[in-house]
Amino acid sequence: MVSQLCRKAWALSVILLTACCSTAGHVITRSDDVNALEIVQAQHASEIETLKTEMAAMKAKIAAFETQTGALYTRTNPTLLPTTCANDEFQVCTGNMTENHLISVSVAFTAYTSAGNIPASPGGVIRFEHTLENTGNAYDPNSGVFTAPFDGLYMFLVSVDVDHPYSILRLEKNGHVMVYGNDDNGREHITTGGVFRLQSGDTVAMVHESSAGIIDGGHESVFFGYRLH
Repeated sequence: MVSQLCRKAWALSVILLTACCSTAGHVITRSDDVNALEIVQAQHASEIETLKTEMAAMKAKIAAFETQTGALYTRTNPTLLPTTCANDEFQVCTGNMTENHLISVSVAFTAYTSAGNIPASPGGVIRFEHTLENTGNAYDPNSGVFTAPFDGLYMFLVSVDVDHPYSILRLEKNGHVMVYGNDDNGREHITTGGVFRLQSGDTVAMVHESSAGIIDGGHESVFFGYRLH
C-alpha cells in the first residue's frame, strides 16, 4: 500500500514537474516574441525618423534650388526689370517684383533707306526711314537718330551702297565723330560700326562726310544697333 502511494506520489511529481517546465517554456517563448517585436518596432521608428530628416533636408534643397533658378531666370531675361532699378537690369533691387514693376530693357533696331538716290550732304544725318525691327523704340526713323534709353554697352553697324565719287560717312555720338567709313578704291560699298558705351540720353547717328556722290537707297543700305548689356 505504501509502495503504491509512493509510486503515485512520484508519478504526480513527474506530472507537476513536466507541467511547470512546459509553462515556463511558454513564458520564455512569449517573452522572446515580445522582445523581438519591440526591437523591430524600434528599428522602424528609427528608420522613420531618418526618412523625416532626409525629407526635411530635401525640401530645403528644393527651396534653395527654386530660389537660385528664379534669380537666374530674372538675370538671363533682359525683358524683366523692376522700375526701381536704374540703368542695369542685373542690379539688386528692393521691394516686391510684380508685373506692374517690370519694364523692358531690350533695345534693338534694324532700318533701311527708302529706294532711290540719296545725295551727299556734308554734316547731314542719313535717314534710314524704314524699320524692320525697333524694340524699345529708341531709334527714330523720321530723324535717323538713335537715343539711348539706358546706360550700357551698345553695338552699331552701317552698310550702304554708294556711287562714285561718294567716299566717306561717319558715325557720331552726341555730334562727335566716333568712326569713319570710306569707299576704298572705288568699291562702291561702305561698312563701318563699333561698340560704344552710352549714357541714357546719348544720341547716335550716321552722317554724310562726302560732298559729292550718292547713296543707293533701298534694302542695300542698312543701319542697325542693339544694347549688349
